[in-house]
Amino acid sequence: QSFLRYLKRITGDTVIELESARDVSDYLEEIDSAVIFAADDLEDTNNQNYLSIFKKVAENLTDLIPFAIATSSDAVQQLSLEELPSIRLYRNQDRQVLDFPIAFGLKQSDLQNWIRNNLVPRYSARNAITFRDLALDSRYSILSFVDTSRKNSLAPEMLSSGQILPPSPPESPQSHPW
Repeated sequence: QSFLRYLKRITGDTVIELESARDVSDYLEEIDSAVIFAADDLEDTNNQNYLSIFKKVAENLTDLIPFAIATSSDAVQQLSLEELPSIRLYRNQDRQVLDFPIAFGLKQSDLQNWIRNNLVPRYSARNAITFRDLALDSRYSILSFVDTSRKNSLAPEMLSSGQILPPSPPESPQSHPW
């Protein structure tokens, strides 16, 4: 079923229009994650520029996450936004809502990077509830166990640059006890 939704998303419109509060409610219940653009006046020049950039990002990332636009005051009100225009990332897997800092301007590369960096939750909690939620999630999860008591346990520059630490060299067959 999720595969069919994915095919529909990548072959259909890159940005879905949410025209009512009911559309917003149904959409947020149906999806795992989404990025939604909302503005009080979509005819405003600034909002048109933001919308143009938003649609370009949607074209580039539609295979990763669905994109939508709240097109009516009813739909915008359902999103409970404090400031407009707004770009919001909804993540149902950890029940988080993240707002892009649009007040500082909007660049395509900044929005793309922000979405990629926030698309998947990162859990720092070490409790049974987190592991239960990860175990019941149908998507793949990557777990990293880090000794936080060691200062250089995980090099921050490796994380921020996106590099992957090389694997340890394989052990020789003679070193195994069996």
